[in-house]
Amino acid sequence: RMKNIKIGNTTYTDIQGMVAEDADTGGDAAYYDTSDATATSTTILNGYTAYVNGELITGTYQAAESTDFDAFISGSTTAMSTAETTIRDYACYNYTTLTSVNIPNVTDIGDYAFYGCTGLTSVSIPNLQTLRTYVFYNCTVLTSVDLGNVTAIGDYALYNCSSITDYSFITNITSIGNHGMYNFGSTNFEWNNTKDTAISVGNYGLAYAKISKMSGKWKTTSTYAFSNCTTLTEVDIDLDNSSLGSYSFQYDTNITSIKLTNCTGINSFVFGGTSASYSTTKVESFDVSGSNITGEIGQYAFAYMGYNRTDYATNRLTMDFSNSSFTTLGTYTFQYTRYTDIILPTTLTSISNNAFQYGSNLNIYLPGETCPTLSNTNVFTSNTTSNVFVNYNIFNAYRTATNWSNATILTYLHPYAPNGTFEAGVLLPELNGEGYEVTWYSDVDLTTQITTMPETAQDIYCIVGTEVVGVTIASVSTYNGSVTISDGTRTY
Repeated sequence: RMKNIKIGNTTYTDIQGMVAEDADTGGDAAYYDTSDATATSTTILNGYTAYVNGELITGTYQAAESTDFDAFISGSTTAMSTAETTIRDYACYNYTTLTSVNIPNVTDIGDYAFYGCTGLTSVSIPNLQTLRTYVFYNCTVLTSVDLGNVTAIGDYALYNCSSITDYSFITNITSIGNHGMYNFGSTNFEWNNTKDTAISVGNYGLAYAKISKMSGKWKTTSTYAFSNCTTLTEVDIDLDNSSLGSYSFQYDTNITSIKLTNCTGINSFVFGGTSASYSTTKVESFDVSGSNITGEIGQYAFAYMGYNRTDYATNRLTMDFSNSSFTTLGTYTFQYTRYTDIILPTTLTSISNNAFQYGSNLNIYLPGETCPTLSNTNVFTSNTTSNVFVNYNIFNAYRTATNWSNATILTYLHPYAPNGTFEAGVLLPELNGEGYEVTWYSDVDLTTQITTMPETAQDIYCIVGTEVVGVTIASVSTYNGSVTISDGTRTY
C-alpha cells in the first residue's frame, strides 16, 4: 500500500485511501516514492497509469482487499467507479467535489464512506444490501438514488438528504436506524408498506421527512420517530402489537386522519404537547377500534388533538377507546381538547391530575361498573360546558366520590348493559332536583316512544344523539311510565 502519494503538486503522507485528481504531468495519478513505499506497475490498479518519478507506468495490480483503496483511483475529481464489491470506512469522507457514484458491483459500503459529500447528486449502487451508519450523512444535494436491494438503513445513513426525489428504493426497507432518514426528501411522498414485516424505526428515524401518508405495518417504541413531519396528513398503520414511543408524532400539525391497528400502548406526548404548535391540532378522524391499548396513556398524549380542525364546533371528533383495556390516564392526557366525544374503556380505574384541564364541550363516557379515582380536584380544572356520562346504576357513587365535585355528572343507559333496561321498581336518583336524565349513544339511528303523562314542572327525558325527547310528569312519589328505545334490532 502506498503511504505517501503526490496528487498534482501536493504530497500526502500516510494515506489510507482517496479518490485522486488527474496528475498534472499525465496519467491518472502521480505517486511519490519514499524509502518504504515504491510505486510500480504491481502496485497500480490494472488498466490505470501513474506518473512516477518522471516515468509513466501502466498498472497490473489486481485488487483483492477493500482496504487497498489506492486501487480505486479513477483519475477523476467528480466521478467514482470500481470493479470491487466492497468500499471501506471513510472512503470518500468530506470529498466535496465528488458529484456522482456508479458502483454496480458493490454490495457493502463502510461507515462514513460518503459522509459530507455535499456536491454529490447521483448514486447508483444497485446491489447494495445494507446502508451502514453515516454513509450519506449530509449529502444535501443528492437527488437521484439507486440503492437496489437495501433493506436496512443504518443510523444517520441518509441524514439530511433533503434533495432526494427518487423514492423507488424505499419499498424494500424493513428497518430505519436512529436519525436514519432524518429530514429525508424534497417532495411529498406516500409510504405504503405492503410487506408482511413491519418497518422498525429508531429515534428520530423519519423525523422531518417529507412523507405525506403512511400505511401498512410499522413498529416503533423509540422517541420522535415521525416527529416534525409537517407534510404528513394521513396515518393508517398496523403497529404489529407494539406501542407508540414518546413524541412519535409531535409537531405533525397537519394530520387530519389517524387509524391505529394492533396498537398496545400510547406513551407520553405521542400526538400532543404543551402547546398547540406541538400537537396534532387538525385531526378530524380518530380510529383505534382495531387496537387493545393497555397500561397507562402517557401524559399529554392527546393534548390539543383536533383543536384547530375545520368547523370544530359542528364537526365533533369521536375518540372511542371501548375496545381497549388501559387502566390509567396520565397527566394532561386530553388537555385543551374541545367538542369531542371521548368513550373510555370499562377497565379505567385511575385518572391523573389535569387530565381534562381546559377542555370544552366534551362528552366523556365512563361505562365501567366502578368509579375511577381522581388524583386530585384539578382533573377537570377550567373545563367548561363538558359532561361526564356514567352508568346509571352507579350514578350516586360518582356524585359522592372524592374529587368528583368539579365534574358535571350525568348518566346514560349503556347499550351493552346486561339487561339493556332499567329494572322494574328501580329508584331513580334526582339530577339537581330537576328529574332524571338518560343519555344513549349508538352508531345507528334510534327511535323513542315515551308514555304520555300530565304536565308539571318536573321532567323525565331522554337524549338521543343531540335531540332531547321526553314528557313532563306529575310530582308524585311513584312514577308508573316507560321509555322505549330501539336501534332497529333490539328494543329497550
